[in-house]
Amino acid sequence: MKHSNADRIYNDVYFVNLVTFLTIDRVLEQHYPAKAGKAVPFSIPYWPLAMVTTLSSVLGLVYAPARRWWWNLPVQARAGSAVVLPMTSLIALWSRWELGYNYGREPEEIPPKELIRTGPYLWLRHPMYAAYITQLVANFLVTGNPLWLASVPTAIAFIRRAYESHLHMAMYFKAEYMAYMDQTPDMLHPFDRIYAPRLLAYIRQQRVLTDESTS
Repeated sequence: MKHSNADRIYNDVYFVNLVTFLTIDRVLEQHYPAKAGKAVPFSIPYWPLAMVTTLSSVLGLVYAPARRWWWNLPVQARAGSAVVLPMTSLIALWSRWELGYNYGREPEEIPPKELIRTGPYLWLRHPMYAAYITQLVANFLVTGNPLWLASVPTAIAFIRRAYESHLHMAMYFKAEYMAYMDQTPDMLHPFDRIYAPRLLAYIRQQRVLTDESTS
């Protein structure tokens, strides 16, 4: 299969974004080491899934025959995703920076130091997870590598972790976090009935208790 100059440009965008993202993420990891916490039962090894897909895409960049199975997606989707991809990386890294020492790789029992409401967290709850999920989709559209579809479990894991983080933060910050949830939009409303019965029940209980304490 012959690849055009446009293919090479999209592949270069993917590769440059990947290397830049991993480099800056490593610097942030050294500056703000991730907290060690107790992994919850639903956690899955999503990073190995993402790494296998990433390595297959890198192989396709350095070894052209490996790209013969990649899909020829519409140019509009690839061009748009080539713009979105570095933006999602920027948002994810900015969110990581804003979290600082509050960042943890797994939902955990370690009390957070503070409720972060700056940077991307001022406009969206869980901007890092939103950026990661969008990044998975953009990687698929930019490269056309069908193996990125294997990242669906990764996206589901991010969504589930976001809900556990909601519950974790609500337990520690109570009324302050309830106010933050009321004031800040979220990307996860379509999944509430599937993933969040325990969270929603807890929030309703806390709001009742808050109303009773202030009445």
